[in-house]
Amino acid sequence: MENHFIKTQRQIAEELITEYLKLCKIDDKYYQMGITINFKIIRIDDLLNWAMDIVGFPQDTSLSENDAIEGKSFCRDYLLNSTLIDPESGENHHDTVEEYVEFLYKELEILKKEAPELFQ
Repeated sequence: MENHFIKTQRQIAEELITEYLKLCKIDDKYYQMGITINFKIIRIDDLLNWAMDIVGFPQDTSLSENDAIEGKSFCRDYLLNSTLIDPESGENHHDTVEEYVEFLYKELEILKKEAPELFQ
C-alpha cells in the first residue's frame, strides 16, 4: 500500500516548478502595471534551482572556474530551454509541468552517461 503522506522527489520538483511559474506570472502582471516586486524571503529562481537539485542535476559551475568538477564545468541553462519556462523562445515543447519534469529526468539520464564525472 502506497504511503500518501510522503511525497516523491518528482512530486516535490513538480510543485516547486508550478510555484515558480505562478510567481513569474504574478511578477509579470505587476511589472506590466509598473510595479516591481522584491521578494525578500527567496528569489523566484531559487524555486527552479531547488527543483533541479531534487531531480539530481549537478550544481551549475559555469560561472566559477574554482567550482568545476575535474576541470569540467556544468551549466544548467539548456534545461531551461522549454516553452513552459520561456514560451517565446523555448525550443523544447512542454505543455505541462509533468511533461517538463519528465524531460528533466530523461536529460539527467543522458548526462549521467555522457559525463559521469559530474556525479562522483
